[in-house]
Amino acid sequence: YNWSNGVTGSSTIINIPSGTYTVSGVDQYGCPYIIDTVVVDPPQLTVTIDAVNPLCNGVPSGEITLFPDGGTPYPIPPAYSFDWNSVILSGSQLTELPPGSYPVSIRDVNNCQIDTLITLIEPDSLKLEFETTMAECRDEANGTITITFTDGGTAPYRTTIAEYEDSFFDFLLP
Repeated sequence: YNWSNGVTGSSTIINIPSGTYTVSGVDQYGCPYIIDTVVVDPPQLTVTIDAVNPLCNGVPSGEITLFPDGGTPYPIPPAYSFDWNSVILSGSQLTELPPGSYPVSIRDVNNCQIDTLITLIEPDSLKLEFETTMAECRDEANGTITITFTDGGTAPYRTTIAEYEDSFFDFLLP
């Protein structure tokens, strides 16, 4: 066996980069041969990230879902390994997360690795303003309350008092 990269005497060459390799030699009947073969790289390992920030201040409702692609996946699921640098976090989908930074290393079967950092941000605390008008007389339902969301939270906002949903409430008794 005579390989185009200089290796001789072996039917196998290992630890070689991608490219075209030619082997020549003589078979058992004394006939010469020349064979070309191509070693290709797997597709580059990449990841698409779907991250959802926590919806409320102080409530761990964030989510992260990873969609790796390329590389050389494991032959049985899961196709990739995920190292979150944590004994609590595992897998490609995390839920009920508080705000913070989440580093992760994703590896394929060949131990090729891609590292990424996902940061979840919670909204500011919800701030409200109330404008009230007192009822004009006792037992008259003409008082009002107007609620205005001034900062924080995650829109759209929903206001409920008793069975009514709105940001303006009228016909209220004192």
